Amino acid sequence: MEVEGTWSCHWKQDAVGFRLTMLGEPGTRVIFAAGPRDDQYTPPNIPMVLVRRITRQTHFVSLLVPRRGKVTNHALEKVSLSKGVLTLRIVSPGCEDYVALNLAFRARARRLTIVHGGKEHSCKGICLYKRFRHSQTQEETL
Repeated sequence: MEVEGTWSCHWKQDAVGFRLTMLGEPGTRVIFAAGPRDDQYTPPNIPMVLVRRITRQTHFVSLLVPRRGKVTNHALEKVSLSKGVLTLRIVSPGCEDYVALNLAFRARARRLTIVHGGKEHSCKGICLYKRFRHSQTQEETL
């Protein structure tokens, strides 16, 4: 199946459900399949997703959410891609997560900034993560 925008799929394996959400780009092809669990082809098969793009340069950005019980919807959005820094926003029930990633080859620490509610949050590193939930903020720098 050909997709251009953000897409998602979900499946269940044993008692765990999974939701995969992936940012789309032109020329994205998604293939769904079922593969053998082992060399003896013991049932049940394992769900598989293959994503392919034919292009000069691309980034495969995805969010995989495992959950026991009902798998909730999460929105994955590209906020910006500027000067080698990709900023993402993940919206889930009750919170928003922001991730800023330095995509440079052999990345070195640099100033990363996330803007939320008109306020800048920044640090020096290769990855900045912030969670916003009911006036609480969690921050982690890698």
